[in-house]
Amino acid sequence: MKQQNLPPMECLLAAITVAKTGSFSAAAQVLGVTHAAISRRVAGAETWSGVQIFHRHPRGTKLTLDGERIIARVSQGIDLIDRAADPGKKVRRVASVRISTTASFAASWLIPNLELIERESEGVRIEVLTDTRLADIQHDEADLAIRYGDGHWRGVTSEPLFHFSTLVPALHRSFLEKFGPHLNPQQIASLPLIHNADSGPWRSWFAHHKINFRGRPMDRTFSGHDLAIEAAKSGLGVALLIKQLDASPLDRRLLLLDEFSCPDQRQWFLIRKQDHFSSEAGLVAGTIFKLARLNRTI
Repeated sequence: MKQQNLPPMECLLAAITVAKTGSFSAAAQVLGVTHAAISRRVAGAETWSGVQIFHRHPRGTKLTLDGERIIARVSQGIDLIDRAADPGKKVRRVASVRISTTASFAASWLIPNLELIERESEGVRIEVLTDTRLADIQHDEADLAIRYGDGHWRGVTSEPLFHFSTLVPALHRSFLEKFGPHLNPQQIASLPLIHNADSGPWRSWFAHHKINFRGRPMDRTFSGHDLAIEAAKSGLGVALLIKQLDASPLDRRLLLLDEFSCPDQRQWFLIRKQDHFSSEAGLVAGTIFKLARLNRTI
């Protein structure tokens, strides 16, 4: 056989996967590539075979008559190649799931629980992707995402991780020298406030304690939960921690004021596709929900 006549294997595998899953998006998720990559590979398979393999529809794909013939023959050929390999030397492919989240959530909850999640998910390997931007789940930038907010993201399904979320003020112990050991909500409100991205959580805290909220020049805003905690450790003001994530001792310098906590109006949500997602992603999602709702903290 001339080398130039060899079939493009990755193109054929993409076509077979589309035929099995019924859509380019689902095939991209199974193979761990983008929708555009699947489109290119299927086009390559059609160029090699000289026939149109799929009818494209808004809701998926359907094999043409020529496509049914090509896919059947190619599948038989790949099975023969697979059986030709020495069973003792074949390496089993480990299924993987990509989870996009923030660096702070990854460090405080996901990474400490990662080994347990993988074990409880039948050995599925998890890849953690950190970014402040919400990954485009619909276009397969990640299989799952975990984000903090109100849950109103378009085009995806979101569900709260924890049964509840609690905001707890945290400040440097040096503030006790000024106010003494028994602080009250009004004294806390008079301190420089440390915001994580926006003032929403502090507005909820003020409303819960029946104090009027107003922004002040001495308040500070940081773009990340971990940075807000570091600012509080450095004595720059008082931050709101999420008790379900920050239950472990953070630092001897930092004092948690549990008696002045309040319910969080926002939540950490697990985000996934609205329609279809891989069985591995579903398995991992179920494990994460189970651990989170047992209020497992680190």
